[in-house]
Amino acid sequence: MRVMIVSPYGPPSWGLEVFYKRGIEALGHEVRLVALMHSSDRMKTLRKRLREKLREACLQGHLWRWDNDQRVMREAEIWRPDLIIVIRCEDLAPSIIRRMGSVTRYGCVNIYPDSPHVVPGIRLLDKLTSALPEYRTVFTFSKALVPVFFQMGARDVRWLPFACDPVLQRPVGSMRDYECNIAYLGCWGPLQEQWLMPMAEKGLHIYGSGWDRLGRGSPLRECWRPGKGMGHDMPAAIAGAKIVFNIVRAEHGCAHSMKTFEIPACGGFMITNRTDEQACFLEDRKEAVFFDSAQEAMDAVEYYLRHESERRLIARQAFKKMAQMTYQARAAEMFRYLGVPEKNVSAPRQ
Repeated sequence: MRVMIVSPYGPPSWGLEVFYKRGIEALGHEVRLVALMHSSDRMKTLRKRLREKLREACLQGHLWRWDNDQRVMREAEIWRPDLIIVIRCEDLAPSIIRRMGSVTRYGCVNIYPDSPHVVPGIRLLDKLTSALPEYRTVFTFSKALVPVFFQMGARDVRWLPFACDPVLQRPVGSMRDYECNIAYLGCWGPLQEQWLMPMAEKGLHIYGSGWDRLGRGSPLRECWRPGKGMGHDMPAAIAGAKIVFNIVRAEHGCAHSMKTFEIPACGGFMITNRTDEQACFLEDRKEAVFFDSAQEAMDAVEYYLRHESERRLIARQAFKKMAQMTYQARAAEMFRYLGVPEKNVSAPRQ
């Protein structure tokens, strides 16, 4: 069976797209990745935001988006996939989604890995609302977002949690540059800054983007390691930390994050805020440590910094659990729901 995955951007921005590609290929299917917009276009947008906003408001911007849509449509018509999986792609025109679904055997679905509440800009939110009814199914990582997507017009919505990719997220040896007491991997946010501030003097390393927004006198500036610890370096950053501190962002409510699985898959010991969904996957004090307040978080950090054997035991048990929570398993679950053969079955093509 052929599966086409459409992503918003091309490499090096690929992440979830590649994880699903590997998971589906492990089931025996052929997969092709297609980018709606080239990564160079994305970087250009970031460098020249004012110019891009002006272009978006004129005919040239519409022609640019139309060209991207047509390129993806041509790929679908030529390759004739059995199933098309779209990752986000708010800019994809509803008519293109409809046409893509018509050339497949099992339709066109969307995996939306974020909350629609944080879609940047009213224009994209309007486009997303227009596009949702055209998908056979919308898969969301959060149970709480199922009714939200229904209200936004989706015909069918299904919960599909994140997972881990055993190829990238796996234990590695500790590297000296990454050795620390506590590691935090994630983008800056005012709440993240607030939660991490008490840990600044306890051997904290921060990996991720946006932390240049910190105030000039913030002690967290000394903790930030720009350009390190993310992507392919994530396993090394996790291996070097005694504790990996995780926060499911407030806008995601009682859900989970990709790092819910990535940290234990890399062999890390995780302390994270308690959410209903994380508690579905990991048992408190056996596979992770949950906290409900700032004081509980600091108490847990101080306790487990002193108790290495307990840290190692919890990390080992969580790592074993991750063997069942891979993107191959998620793809198989999605295929069963859609009535797609889980394993590749040869069939004559028209």
